[in-house]
Amino acid sequence: MNLIKFNNNNSDKSPSGTPSLSKIFFLISLFVAMLTVLCLITYIAISDYQHYKAETESLRIKFPEQQKHELKYRILAAKDYIHFVRTHSVDFINAHINNKISKAIDLFNRGKIITPGEPLKIKPEIADSLYLLFLTSKLQIAISDSTGQPVFTSEPDSSVELTNSSIWKRYKEFSATSKSSPIFDGWKYFAQNKQPKCISFGTIPGSNFQLHAVYQLSDSTSLMQELVLDSLVTIRYENGEYIFINTFDGFGLITKGVLQHIPLKITQGQDTNWINIFQKELEFANSLSGNYLNYSWAKDSSSGYSEKVSYISGIADWKWILGTGMHTNDIHPILQARKAELRQSMISKFISLVIFMIVLVLIIYFITRYITNLSSSNIRLFVKFFKNASINLQQIDESQIHFREFQTLAKAANHMISERDRIKTDLETEQSRLKYMIDSIPDMIFFKGTDSLFVGCNRAFEKYIGKKSAEIRGLTEYDLFSKAHADLYTETDRRLMSNLEPIRSTDWVTYPDGRKVLADTLKTLYFDTEGKVLGIIGISRDITEMEETRQRLIMAKEKAEESDRLKTAFLANMSHEIRTPMNAIIGFSDLLSDEDLAPEDREDFISKIKLSGESLMNIINDIIDIAKIEAGQLKITDAECDIDKLLANLYGTFSEIKNRSHKSELELKLNLPSSDTPLVTIADPLRLHQVLTNLLSNALKFTEFGQIEFGYTFKDSIIQFFVRDTGIGILRSKQQLLFQRFSQLDQSTTRKYGGTGLGLAISKNIVELMGGSIWLESEPGQGSLFQFTLPYRAVEVENIAAFSVDDTINWKNKKILIAEDIDQNYILMEAVLKFTQVTLLHAPNGQVAIDLVKEHSDIDLILMDIQLPVKTGYEAIQEILQIYPELPIISFTAYALPREKEKSLEAGCVDFLNKPIKPDQLLNVIRKYMN
Repeated sequence: MNLIKFNNNNSDKSPSGTPSLSKIFFLISLFVAMLTVLCLITYIAISDYQHYKAETESLRIKFPEQQKHELKYRILAAKDYIHFVRTHSVDFINAHINNKISKAIDLFNRGKIITPGEPLKIKPEIADSLYLLFLTSKLQIAISDSTGQPVFTSEPDSSVELTNSSIWKRYKEFSATSKSSPIFDGWKYFAQNKQPKCISFGTIPGSNFQLHAVYQLSDSTSLMQELVLDSLVTIRYENGEYIFINTFDGFGLITKGVLQHIPLKITQGQDTNWINIFQKELEFANSLSGNYLNYSWAKDSSSGYSEKVSYISGIADWKWILGTGMHTNDIHPILQARKAELRQSMISKFISLVIFMIVLVLIIYFITRYITNLSSSNIRLFVKFFKNASINLQQIDESQIHFREFQTLAKAANHMISERDRIKTDLETEQSRLKYMIDSIPDMIFFKGTDSLFVGCNRAFEKYIGKKSAEIRGLTEYDLFSKAHADLYTETDRRLMSNLEPIRSTDWVTYPDGRKVLADTLKTLYFDTEGKVLGIIGISRDITEMEETRQRLIMAKEKAEESDRLKTAFLANMSHEIRTPMNAIIGFSDLLSDEDLAPEDREDFISKIKLSGESLMNIINDIIDIAKIEAGQLKITDAECDIDKLLANLYGTFSEIKNRSHKSELELKLNLPSSDTPLVTIADPLRLHQVLTNLLSNALKFTEFGQIEFGYTFKDSIIQFFVRDTGIGILRSKQQLLFQRFSQLDQSTTRKYGGTGLGLAISKNIVELMGGSIWLESEPGQGSLFQFTLPYRAVEVENIAAFSVDDTINWKNKKILIAEDIDQNYILMEAVLKFTQVTLLHAPNGQVAIDLVKEHSDIDLILMDIQLPVKTGYEAIQEILQIYPELPIISFTAYALPREKEKSLEAGCVDFLNKPIKPDQLLNVIRKYMN
């Protein structure tokens, strides 16, 4: 739910231009805050400026005094240094001497003047450097060899005395035990003149030479003073100032920062200014605390005299005057720098203050702005509410109301808006539900106004026209369709608006992708609640699939009728084909009952009965095979097949049939490839025999004169069989019908030649299951040529002895149980097995078979019919095998349906026989399991 909230962009003026109270309050508050901050900044700036002036004046007065105190501190520090040296004179002297010896050794190392095993050669510049390093009147240096004899001295006309052998011996012992270049310092000894002296040694690395320095102990004070002067002369202060040292008797030891190796008499000359200055220095040096001296002095030779102030103090024991000073004109730059620092500090402080004040002003601004907005937000909410109430359903946000009176008004206004919003939401929900419902309908739906202009459609119609619903609003039929279609659609709209009755039509429409569908369109009017016509609604349904289904149903109906006609004709034909051999069987059987029948007639009648029975069995086998083919259960059993032998047997069989058919003028010819060995392959011999039998039977049936030739050719691992006749021939238009089930050429052919019309259909399926193909070449009146192929699969020929009925069989000690509910079938099997002398047991149902097995444990084999009363053959087999699991059971049944053999073997039988059973087949199967 939308809420009206405060908006800072709302105008602060009414439509008449009168400023609002909140803006006036805001401006006044901001003005007062700005004025206060400005006054505060002015006050702080004036205070800081006055403080700056005071600091500057104080600096101008106090800074020179601070500098003078700095001068005093420098001199007192120098006197403390001299006092420290005097109290540690020995250590001080030795340390300085050792430092000089180390520098001298470094000088030798850098000069590379020492060659081991060769005399010492000192370059002139090295000698000058040694003189400068040990430039003192109280210190003598020398370089001695390993025996202590000097090879170099700082005073060429003198030599260093090393007569004290104990000193030299001690040094040699010390240097021998030291791991580094040792310095043997401050050893005292007495010279030849009995004067006490002090010596320090240092070994020059890489040689047997020693550098040593000697001074008399009586000169230690003078030596210490010289070393102190060496130290103090190096001191420099800011602006190049230095320490100067004079003696009480007017000699300058350090003058203008330079050590005077030969003291300079400073009181000589015509410069009365210097003489006066010295007198003041001497006066202050004799005082206990020292004093400041103001005078004129030239800073250097290139500049004139300027005012200078110095602090003077003295060392009475040494009669030294110590002092240091500074030119007063050097103070001004320092003073100006200090003033600049104060000024920069004041400016930085002022800038920080200004920034702080700006931040403070901003904080005051935002706080004032917030308070002002808070005070005017309630009024603005109500102003916006009343402005938007006519077009938007927005409630007032009560959490932004800060006054009790406005909260009551806001609740009343929000209640009114809630009711309107609820009604609007319900309406939008219904509209959305209706839209999604219409869009989800797969039929094309479109809406038009009373002027036939489109106002909308669903998604299915969008896909059809290739445009969105919003894009077709305001368009006509002519904007979307061809003129012919648009004229038709416009005319139906006119008739609909005129008659006010729905109009339905069917038409082919084309989608943008080229797909064509058959659309069933219904147009009707829609009205408002008062019955006023609002426009036209159209619904188009795709009935393409429905129409195709209708057409398929018509074709299926016609095909079913044709199939029914063929089946009717087939059944009529089957009735004829079955009745014909049955008539012969029954008729000749009746004639056999005549006791006066001649023997030759009896034998002829029996032959005809047998021939009719075989014909009837062939019809039944064809029906069973076509049933297997229809169920997809026709199986091919691979075995070794001797092609030549099989064709030879067929030749003999059909030669006999030809003779019995009284077609002596018809020649039967077998054509085999010339070969020394018969052709043996892997195939189903029974099924191959069946195919060739069908083809030869047809050839014999439809050929009266000429010849029937059959055989095979073998090439490229393909066996191609053929059956050629000179019979009536077949029209090309009807050749393909021969391989369809229930198909025959015509009724007249059926009546003249007979047949079921199943043989070629069965043959075609058998050939294809064995991996081959079959085809026909024929011309009416010129005969026919049937050919089919099989793939050759080579095998090793094995000589397997076949069982023969002629073999001598003696099963006198064997017992066979025959489970058969038909007495005639049992009597037949009893007659077949009589000559074997086997003992037979008869079980008319499954339960009796089980009981007999329990009574006779010596049964060797069971012949089990499947269709038995009380208990079926499968039930009996199951119970018998539970008693004797190893007892062989052979099933035999008149059921020749698909998988019957597989079902018997799965039930536990060792073999399977189909009824009717031939004697030789029965004996061969029993013989396999009897032993």
